[in-house]
Amino acid sequence: MKRWTMIGLLVVSLVLAACGGDDDGGDNGGDTAPSAPGNPTAAGTLAPTATTRPPAPRSKAEPEGEPYDFEAPFSVGSFTRESMQGRAVSAQTGGLQATYQSGDDTIVLTAYHLDDADQAVATVRFALEAGSIIDLLEPPYYGPAASFGVALDRHGGYLAAWSHNEWCFLATSNGSLDALNNFLEGFPF
Repeated sequence: MKRWTMIGLLVVSLVLAACGGDDDGGDNGGDTAPSAPGNPTAAGTLAPTATTRPPAPRSKAEPEGEPYDFEAPFSVGSFTRESMQGRAVSAQTGGLQATYQSGDDTIVLTAYHLDDADQAVATVRFALEAGSIIDLLEPPYYGPAASFGVALDRHGGYLAAWSHNEWCFLATSNGSLDALNNFLEGFPF
């Protein structure tokens, strides 16, 4: 009986640790985010840490018009769109995917318009906690209406994932963090 009690307490402790705490009084309006994953530990799990809110994507506009009609911009800074397929409202079939090229740098953008902001934040969290992610470059922010994070994947590419209300965007680079940052600076959403 004592053994089962200890196992039960261990499970409850793990669940509470995974849920994290609320450092800003519970309103998510302060300068810190709720506990969010940090850098991977030696065991391969993500350790919770607090982070300040990033300047993006809150300072960027949301796409205007009907989500069904959304098209990725033709150019973003020095990047030119080479291809585009799908629709942002079709999350089940992969959303809208656009490929951008600038010299030897390639960025693949995926855009989703989801039913609500919670789904968009959950999509960002799922992308940043995927098994292919080996390092988070900074602790991501998961807020009620916006989220953001940048990670390195096991193939040496970089991923930026962010949401703004019902919109969710994922941008992957073929290996250059500078190229991804340049793309993010010029991307209007």
